[in-house]
Amino acid sequence: MTKRILVTLICTFVLMGCFTIPGFAATNPDVTVNGTFVNWTDARPYIDGNNRTMVPLRASMEACGLTVTWDGEKREAAVTNGYTIVKVPIDKRVITINGKNKNIDTNAVIKQGRTYLPIRAVAEAFGYSVCWSDSDKLVSLIKLDRYYDYYMEYSGIWIGRFSMDLAGNGNVRFYYTPEFDLVNVKPTSMFKYNNETIIKYNGLLVMIGGVNPRMVTDDMIVYLENY
Repeated sequence: MTKRILVTLICTFVLMGCFTIPGFAATNPDVTVNGTFVNWTDARPYIDGNNRTMVPLRASMEACGLTVTWDGEKREAAVTNGYTIVKVPIDKRVITINGKNKNIDTNAVIKQGRTYLPIRAVAEAFGYSVCWSDSDKLVSLIKLDRYYDYYMEYSGIWIGRFSMDLAGNGNVRFYYTPEFDLVNVKPTSMFKYNNETIIKYNGLLVMIGGVNPRMVTDDMIVYLENY
């Protein structure tokens, strides 16, 4: 396989392809925080009439390391990390972030005794990037603690570099093909599977955290070496 064909195939999977890992497809939405699935108890996420993913407040926010309190008199939840305070009133299409109102397109509700919130608006207030994979029915909250930078190796040849920022956004730079000199990609999901962290960019999987960091498509593997 020539370098040009290889690069073209990788770009096709990054920009257009989309597939679900066998055995991973879900019918109900789920949530990960930096790849780790939230441990739900008796309440689980659902998609509301506005096509927004509604998530049990306490379990999801505590999975982010945040503190949750409830004011029953005001019917209002508060989420904080000690610096930022987000207040989420029930049945109102607004949240407050350090006292400033922010309009949202759906409202928090109480369902079967549990408070559900629109996850994107609140998570973004604490610096998380929020991704949605329709094929996996998965919301991924991403706020990494380090940048990643790798050489890309295929059949003993260095073909480019892959880097990833704190929000999981990827940059793929190829050495041999000017028309694909730099491809910027946003993650569609992040989850942990078989002791590896997997970041999906449409049809391209990037697997890190294990013994052999690598990119995987339907029919090829590109290994990643620390830059």
